[in-house]
Amino acid sequence: MIRQRSRSLARPGVRRGATLLLLLLPLGIFGACARMGFDTKGTDLRVNASGDSSHVENDGVTSPWSEPCTDRLDPLTLALYTLEEGGGPATMDLTGIHQGSIVGTGIQRVPGIPGCGQALQFPHTGTDFATIPNHPDWQRTSGSVDLWVRFDTPFQGEHYQGILSRDAAGTTKAGHFSIQRVCNGAITARVQAAGVSHEVCSDPVAEGEWHRVGVNFGPPGLELYVDGQLAAPSSQIICGKMVIDCGGQTREGIDGNDNPWVIGASARTSGEGLATPVDNPLGGLVDSLRISSARRAHGQ
Repeated sequence: MIRQRSRSLARPGVRRGATLLLLLLPLGIFGACARMGFDTKGTDLRVNASGDSSHVENDGVTSPWSEPCTDRLDPLTLALYTLEEGGGPATMDLTGIHQGSIVGTGIQRVPGIPGCGQALQFPHTGTDFATIPNHPDWQRTSGSVDLWVRFDTPFQGEHYQGILSRDAAGTTKAGHFSIQRVCNGAITARVQAAGVSHEVCSDPVAEGEWHRVGVNFGPPGLELYVDGQLAAPSSQIICGKMVIDCGGQTREGIDGNDNPWVIGASARTSGEGLATPVDNPLGGLVDSLRISSARRAHGQ
């Protein structure tokens, strides 16, 4: 039996808090309210990725990197793929808007993050990947992408393995975006403006372990978090003839093109507006992919 994750938008913490506040107001116990999480300074009340209420400044939304899985919608969620559905070709978006599909026959659904149901297992073949169609929602000057990934297949001559990509060959259009693992084991995130690339790089990560990856794009700059750690500026990673200049900063978003998303491979060689041809496939698992309309707090 496939465990169904909650799709609830309910905010029980808010309802319970409101009831307690009404009980406490006659007693004038504002200090107790503050300790219980009630805001006495006018900060914005939002729902974090686990579905609990929290108070954060500047209209942000908390998103703890250590949460076991992302399975609830919140006000910033454009699309959420828990990858739980059983055996069919669809890649279901819990918002009901951005349904994806699986290409090829080699992808399997296997146990994912402990306690979080299933994940997609990509066989490192180059012909098996998942895709999400282009949509006006992807024309984002600012936003966030996060997912869980596990690497199970060592590099076999290629310089990188694609994890998530909204990309195409060349740089004639702006907003190309990709997340990949490169030859030294680091995870990188790249945004291309017309004619120029900007890339940030993590430290090398271990194979056979789950890693949480979060990327913020747009102002004030490109950020990559891996397991709650912000990738610090660094120099270069050299993979054969491919030289990656890490630490490049940009305020560019992912708007300006009509490319679909590709999961489990890279679309760097595809045509504009197309998902194919893909290259540099992933050998590993992906779980809990979320695309958001604003930046998130991915750090510890």
